[in-house]
Amino acid sequence: MSKSILAIDTPEGCIRCDCCYTKDYDFRERIDGERICGIENTNVDDYCDCINLRKPDWCPLWDLPEKKEENKYNNSYEKGMKDGFNTCINEILKGDGAE
Repeated sequence: MSKSILAIDTPEGCIRCDCCYTKDYDFRERIDGERICGIENTNVDDYCDCINLRKPDWCPLWDLPEKKEENKYNNSYEKGMKDGFNTCINEILKGDGAE
């Protein structure tokens, strides 16, 4: 099976995440239900420090690695590896305006 990448802005905490939704939200009476992580199908209120906006340890979102800036051994092999890595990061960020 092939893999996919979904690039979103990393939220500070669960309640600001695009993947978090409220279960049983009642628009008529404005009663909030429990907040659920749409990826892990987990009750966010039980695990997330929503007051201090901290991402929980079990969060499946990974930060995108930084681009490689230096060529430690100053050889063509490592330069090629660095260039390939940075090209991959650029492709992921394409259309984001962050290049």
